[in-house]
Amino acid sequence: MNIRGLEALHALVQGGGIAAAAKQVHRTQPQVSRILAQLEDDVGFPLLRKEGRRLILTQDGSEFYRRMMGLLEHKDALQVFSENIRLKRAHRLHIMAANHMVEAFLLDAIIRAHAQRPELSVSINARMPLMPQSTLGGEAFDMVLAQLPIDHPSLDTVELLTLDMVAIAPADHRFAGMDAVEAADFESEPYVSLPPRSLLRGRSDQALNILRNRPYYKFEASFASMTCHLVAGGCGVAVADPLAALAHRHRGLVIRRFLPRIPLNYGLAFPVTQDRSETSLFFEGVIRQVLKEKLAALNEALRMQQAPREV
Repeated sequence: MNIRGLEALHALVQGGGIAAAAKQVHRTQPQVSRILAQLEDDVGFPLLRKEGRRLILTQDGSEFYRRMMGLLEHKDALQVFSENIRLKRAHRLHIMAANHMVEAFLLDAIIRAHAQRPELSVSINARMPLMPQSTLGGEAFDMVLAQLPIDHPSLDTVELLTLDMVAIAPADHRFAGMDAVEAADFESEPYVSLPPRSLLRGRSDQALNILRNRPYYKFEASFASMTCHLVAGGCGVAVADPLAALAHRHRGLVIRRFLPRIPLNYGLAFPVTQDRSETSLFFEGVIRQVLKEKLAALNEALRMQQAPREV
């Protein structure tokens, strides 16, 4: 199967038509049409159908396209990996991270690392949800930031810290007057949730499922940062990742302890077949410095008498 056909199909779907696809892949429109026809011959079933003047994916074509995107991502990762070897970029890091960790502390760590080492170069591949069992095959990366445990034979893991999920609410909400918010306090409250298949949603739902009257799932957002933003703006309440919530405290977000406790284990993972570079070890140290500062700010926000487990 020719990679040109896969790239042409991707360009067609993204651009919405043959003309846009031709421009993206630097071919003429007749050439793109022939490439797509050859791709259909190769796979043995129709990928596209006409709807008026437009070409859209068939049902089989949609499934093929979803699978195909993983192959194209692996191809791009291989090209980057090869280029890095060719240019010998000793200060380059490729980081795969769960989305809620990117805004919570990864961006701050990159800014600090760059201030200390201006030659540092970083690429971030944020995923939601981050499921190493199904997303790491063929990817080129130096480290992964994710919730532990990670059960994958190609990875070594290192724990960074353990924190409990927190209750978040607008500044004028009744939760602001509580030291701790219990699951029962969420009954019938308008709730801002993450998607049903996300790890954090699954963990919080386990605690909230004990309620007779579950929260009113009024809003659903793809990322933790969206959830915190909506809650701070008065759209409802939520159970959230504590570091993601901390990143939005400046909006007036109220952060309180949540009961029953839902521990989250933050960790790093590294390819077992790849020696860690000095840059990777340096950046891990910066992450740990940033997390210590985040913990101090979180303790203040929660008015905790006992600090979470140290980094």
